[in-house]
Amino acid sequence: MVTTVQEQRRQKRYTRPVCAWLMFRHEPSAIGTVSVDVSLEGGRFCALEPVAAGTPVLVYLQLRPGTFSVECKGRVCWSRQMADGLEHFGVRFLDLSEPETEELAAFLAPGRTIPVMAAV
Repeated sequence: MVTTVQEQRRQKRYTRPVCAWLMFRHEPSAIGTVSVDVSLEGGRFCALEPVAAGTPVLVYLQLRPGTFSVECKGRVCWSRQMADGLEHFGVRFLDLSEPETEELAAFLAPGRTIPVMAAV
């Protein structure tokens, strides 16, 4: 028997990696990570430590080199430890401005090339 799961997200998720810094209220510093997937309404990230659902977070997405293009509040919607030992968790973006939404949409647009950043 085959079971079909209905997608409940309103926005399509893209597996395009986005450099992100996440600042949790009771942590002394931001956590640097790369998105697993992202949409206009949220993203899936990973960390070494567990993150509780409902936790508020400040999200800084770096869509282009040298600057944060998106800075918004978010809330962890779910969290799950994966087989690789990393904690994956979903964050809903809560207060994206219209210019930030437009920049994120342009970044996620199909066919867009992603600049390669190299460390010197």
